[in-house]
Amino acid sequence: MSKQLPRRRTTLLASFAGVALAATLLVPGLAKADPGKGADAQAERICEEASCTSTQRKQVKNIFDDLHDDVKPHRNAIEKLRKQIANEWAKSSPSKSKLRNYADKIANHERDIGRERVEAMMKLHNVLNASQRKKVADDVMQGHGHKGDKHGNDSPNSNKAKPNGSTNKAKPNK
Repeated sequence: MSKQLPRRRTTLLASFAGVALAATLLVPGLAKADPGKGADAQAERICEEASCTSTQRKQVKNIFDDLHDDVKPHRNAIEKLRKQIANEWAKSSPSKSKLRNYADKIANHERDIGRERVEAMMKLHNVLNASQRKKVADDVMQGHGHKGDKHGNDSPNSNKAKPNGSTNKAKPNK
């Protein structure tokens, strides 16, 4: 029985690796669904939620434009690494060490992107006042507020009426 446990663990790990590889190969295609509107759309959504002044709108747009420019080399490198992963994995005998190396490099780029985002958040923090920051933070926690989540679905807290006239608001217990 003790010999079956490692085999199950290996099978489970292989299953997770397969799912991770599939996700790695699919995510770049999903990210390109609406090219060219990312930074502007993010800046506009934040400014709409925070009721930015015209000066703040320009500053927020610049922050997101800079962020886009800063992460672009990382996104390009990740795309190339994902292609290398796909090519290696498609071989009859893929190298586990090469796949791990590519995955580690992707993780490093993703970490660097995360750090760039933190820098942008700090710049944004300096542009918005306390009330505006609270509105934006609440919006983030609510899945993008009344407009729905980032995938276009109504948020759970949305008052938006559905075709049948109902809303997502909870009904009081009787």
